[in-house]
Amino acid sequence: MVSNRYIFAQESRGIIPPEVVPKVGLQGNGEGLVWEAGESALALAVTEFGWRSARRIRFLEVASSVGAPSLVALAKGFHVWSSDLRDESAWQRWAGARASSFTEAQLKRFRTPRLDLLDERTWPHGLFFDVIFLGSPFFMVGPTSEQQAAFCRSFQRLLALHLAPQGLGMMFLNPVRLEPTGGNIRQTYADDCLKRSSFAVMVHQPVAEGRWHSQWLQEDTLEDFDAPLHLPLVFTLRRRNASIF
Repeated sequence: MVSNRYIFAQESRGIIPPEVVPKVGLQGNGEGLVWEAGESALALAVTEFGWRSARRIRFLEVASSVGAPSLVALAKGFHVWSSDLRDESAWQRWAGARASSFTEAQLKRFRTPRLDLLDERTWPHGLFFDVIFLGSPFFMVGPTSEQQAAFCRSFQRLLALHLAPQGLGMMFLNPVRLEPTGGNIRQTYADDCLKRSSFAVMVHQPVAEGRWHSQWLQEDTLEDFDAPLHLPLVFTLRRRNASIF
């Protein structure tokens, strides 16, 4: 298990000293929201979804923001691409990595490229990843169904092009963000983020520290599957007919 010192929060146990963190309020595009990043990092820290630590694992985090999950992946020994829409945000992830006492050898496994999920020209060319991680499937506060659908379809496209044959896509979801705003976000999420035509989808929910209940997601709507929606969710996506690596 990875220590909570890798989990970004607004308290003194954060990975970056509070005095060097810019005081930026929550913006309309979601910037400034750090708690969900911390929750998804914790989910990554305390779970094992079939990867073998002995392998060289390429890990891509999309929409990283402060990059707490990326730092957890780095601590697990992965080769990490911690990406975000804006080049300017890379300093936060580098500051977090340095403040977390990673060695120079570990930092050589850490990259911070720019990636715009809605612009394929910015995607990594010629690279395949064992894990592609999205800490929050919502790219802005209060998205409409149309905006959410475009974001989810792009993530599915990224998986189709850059997920290794035995790779694992991961999405963290805080269910309170599913409240409909400007359309049926819940159904849009189910239709576009979790399309089962190309990927087999499994949903995981915590039942105790380090223990998760998992089940295959086969129903057409999120309302129907057997999991309480007041708990965090982790969805894993695998190419159909691909075994867990």
